[in-house]
Amino acid sequence: MKPNTEFPIVSGRRQVVLHVRTLMASRGIRSSAALQRMLISDGVQISNAQLLRIIDNKSLKVNMDVINGLLNVFQCSVHDLVGEEPAADLQPAANDPDAPPPE
Repeated sequence: MKPNTEFPIVSGRRQVVLHVRTLMASRGIRSSAALQRMLISDGVQISNAQLLRIIDNKSLKVNMDVINGLLNVFQCSVHDLVGEEPAADLQPAANDPDAPPPE
């Protein structure tokens, strides 16, 4: 079987990030309360506390209704909303050759 060469190989642990704060700034949305009102008007029920966790990338789970609401509010694509970065705060995988030796 031929290896898939369409996608680059990424080493190390990665994590998904949401670019909500950046999109808010670029759309002139100045507060989480304003974004919450926009999401509610789009039919998405979300608490301000949960929305703050999403804005700060502290939420471990995000409902697909919320993702769809953010896409509608920001009028953006998934690629604009979602990104990835190295997972600096996570423990490296046990088989990661770049991991520092245990202390």
